[in-house]
Amino acid sequence: MMGKYFIILALFLFCLSVNAQNDVVKTYYSNGNLKSEIPAPIANTKTIAKEYHENGNLKTEIPFTGIFINGVSKVYSESGKLQMEETYIFDSRNGKTIEYYESGKIKKETPYKDNQINGMVKTFYESGKLLLEEPFKDNETNGTLTEFHENGTIKYQVNFTNNKKNGLETRNFENGKKVEIPFKNDLIEGTVKEYHPNGKLKLEIPHTNNNKNGDAKEYYESGKLYKVIPYQNNAIEGFLRGYFESGKLNFTVDYLNNKKNGFLKEYYENGQLKWEVKCSNDEQVDDGKQYDENGNSKS
Repeated sequence: MMGKYFIILALFLFCLSVNAQNDVVKTYYSNGNLKSEIPAPIANTKTIAKEYHENGNLKTEIPFTGIFINGVSKVYSESGKLQMEETYIFDSRNGKTIEYYESGKIKKETPYKDNQINGMVKTFYESGKLLLEEPFKDNETNGTLTEFHENGTIKYQVNFTNNKKNGLETRNFENGKKVEIPFKNDLIEGTVKEYHPNGKLKLEIPHTNNNKNGDAKEYYESGKLYKVIPYQNNAIEGFLRGYFESGKLNFTVDYLNNKKNGFLKEYYENGQLKWEVKCSNDEQVDDGKQYDENGNSKS
């Protein structure tokens, strides 16, 4: 994009300018500082177009052979530090495009072939440690994308086929928590699973065609069942149940189209009903009833 801008600017200004000296068109900022200097395009002749920041520091260098970008173009920050290098062969990016941190450390490497991203794109932490690997083929993500924590352990990983997620996506958190999401053609298909930091299963939600369908289950850190949530097309639909860690029933809720409809009940661990209340469209519609552990009414 910068190259095309300079080509158009060079040809336009050069044809109109009557003050061009040594076949170079120059433009200036309002403060008098040089903004750009663009040599006239001459067939088979190598030239370098330059643009400057308003403070006078170099902003871009773009090598040309005739009217074609040919060679290594460079972009600089306002402080004068190198930000990016791109290699062109007659207007086509070929080789690695390299981006830099202000410190001079490499931030990102993007391999090009015939103006398309081909190969492994790598992003780095400023420490130099690998942050991200993205495999590309003809500008599309193809293969296993992997993101890393700075300590080198895998943070995120998923496989792509023609720019679409296919297979198990895994997310690993520094506290030990883990999430697994199965994909098919970029849609969630199968059971999403989340794990406690101790490695025990915390949550599992079945999906079909990117929608929650079936009984989702939550678990205590001990691995014991905590809750069962019935889903139908992403909405809670049916009889939601919660359990004590002992396995005894703790509470129940009737749902219709993602809203509480029916009775909400809570139980003592000995199995006796503790209280109940009637709901409609997520709203409480009566005063409810309370009971002691022996089943006697407290209302």
